[in-house]
Amino acid sequence: MKRPSTRGLIGIVAAIVAALVWLDRRRPSTAERNRERQRIRPAFDRADATEIAIERRGAVTRLRHEASGWWLAGPPRRRADDAEVESLLAVLEYGEVDRRIEHLDAALRETLGLAKPRVVVHVAGHTLRLGGDDPGHGVYVARDDDPGALVVEHRLVETADLDPRLWMSMRLTLSSPSDAAKIAFGWTLERHGGWQVTAPVRARAADAKVDALVQGLERARAIGYDAAAPGFPGGRELVLDGQPQARLLDDKAVRADGALLTFRKTDLNLLDAPVTTFYERRLFPLRLDDIVAVDVGPLELRRESGAWRIIAPLDAARPAKDEAVRGFLE
Repeated sequence: MKRPSTRGLIGIVAAIVAALVWLDRRRPSTAERNRERQRIRPAFDRADATEIAIERRGAVTRLRHEASGWWLAGPPRRRADDAEVESLLAVLEYGEVDRRIEHLDAALRETLGLAKPRVVVHVAGHTLRLGGDDPGHGVYVARDDDPGALVVEHRLVETADLDPRLWMSMRLTLSSPSDAAKIAFGWTLERHGGWQVTAPVRARAADAKVDALVQGLERARAIGYDAAAPGFPGGRELVLDGQPQARLLDDKAVRADGALLTFRKTDLNLLDAPVTTFYERRLFPLRLDDIVAVDVGPLELRRESGAWRIIAPLDAARPAKDEAVRGFLE
């Protein structure tokens, strides 16, 4: 049998060394392993959390992640508050264990509030039972079938022990207005580079006005929620990118998921404004800082590195006064 050459042996050794280095880099360090063990839920990845069940005072709240975000499974099925759910998931992923209590007996479990936990969280195949508060400002937690208990940061109970109504989104829309390229509410606004009014007439829209509308929709939160009301007839429908979001009448809104919400009228002022509010009234709808060249008859101005210069006529070429140019453009 032919023996491998020296060059071949060197290549084999180099490949083995490279594989060992790769495996070593992928293996977590001792510090990383210790840090992971100190997590409330070791190796937890929020991407795996597609369903969450929270037991609290005899009631169970079920949250489910869908393409549009988090939803309360119901009944009734309602849009959930993504920020509240993500706050809980962040604590589960990054929250740390302060200390451990080994081998609880029945009496100690009762004392720590774990015999009858105030909240039980089921997520990604794991169960966390939240008991009483620790004197050191933490909370006692029983994790899965662990015979002991943990003392973890109090933020866990603050994000999990919520009234079921607080998991529901109080926003006017189901999707984010900031992501929308088309907004319809009797009139229609569309974004093509800048904003345009496309119905009832076509006109250039004032970007600042439409941006104010979008931010107002993003910030608007209901001040009231009527779970039993059947809704109301009439009203105007708010549509984002072809998807109905809510039907509004005065200060009431029936969101597309069926929630009947009450808002402050002032929160929806721009939505109720006539379409003419969004018309661009300026002759040249440009921001001054976006203008880099101006030609007026024989006069040519250019802005480079933030400074204006006269470049024509040649016998007048020189730096120009910024305040004079801006005053002229305004």
